Amino acid sequence: YDNISELKTSMKMKKIIDNYMEKITIYPEKILIENIEIISSNELKKIIEEINKKTYKTIKQKQERIQILLDKYITENKQRIINKLIDENINNKILQDFKKNHNKFIKMNIPKIKTVKEYYKIILAENKIEQKEYEIEDIPSLLYIKYNLGTDIFDNYKHIVIDEAQDYGEFLFYVIKKIFKIRNIIHIYPHCYKHLVLLNNAINTEVCYMQKL
Repeated sequence: YDNISELKTSMKMKKIIDNYMEKITIYPEKILIENIEIISSNELKKIIEEINKKTYKTIKQKQERIQILLDKYITENKQRIINKLIDENINNKILQDFKKNHNKFIKMNIPKIKTVKEYYKIILAENKIEQKEYEIEDIPSLLYIKYNLGTDIFDNYKHIVIDEAQDYGEFLFYVIKKIFKIRNIIHIYPHCYKHLVLLNNAINTEVCYMQKL
């Protein structure tokens, strides 16, 4: 890319992130205890298909949902699973642990989610986008990845004030509208008319235009 800063603040960067996030493995391929399959592949597939029928905004929500459904399935079939583990001569301590708390075995099979920075580093590398250190242009991507992974941290903010808003690309304002359920106050010099259409289209909310004091 010729202009990396421009790319990082554009909606093209959003598309790059979206394409990568769709590829992340968030569901278990198998549910195993000591290499013993306790839920068949067909049953697991049905559970995942049930989740995919509904819309969940974040990866965290999807993983929480599959844990609930797996817990329900194991609870309803627990004795049968215990019998299978006994037949497979599983270690008695592990068997007792499963009887007491099968949820910890479910969590062991759920793929671990990386950090925001780890995912961002992979995304940049896959798209051959050079990165030496974090800059202001990285903010939209980092916020957007954080939102997609799932967090309630954004609910803690009541107001946002952005100085020199004309210096930012459309992606930042898209992210603000997407993740912050608040009134957005934008500080922009009135003479930057070219940016007014961009801002209004991106955030579709109240914009406060302030002159420099």
